[in-house]
Amino acid sequence: MPRVVSESGSSVVERIAGELRERIKRGQLVGGQRLIEDDWTQELGVSRGPLREALGRLASEGLSSSSRSAAPSSGGCTQRTSSIL
Repeated sequence: MPRVVSESGSSVVERIAGELRERIKRGQLVGGQRLIEDDWTQELGVSRGPLREALGRLASEGLSSSSRSAAPSSGGCTQRTSSIL
């Protein structure tokens, strides 16, 4: 998959949200599918901050929801996930 990079007139957050929106439209991401933050930062080549903001935008559009798991992931941090609605 191509890395998401900033382009003229388009923020990284907008590009991430656009990429995820397109994957939802194409059926590559389906309702109930979990999006694990660490996986997506690697796949899209972005840091957590912009990814979280993009997922927040999708949630405000009714396309996703987010939660934190109780089980810690590697490094002792809680694992943040989002789900496609």
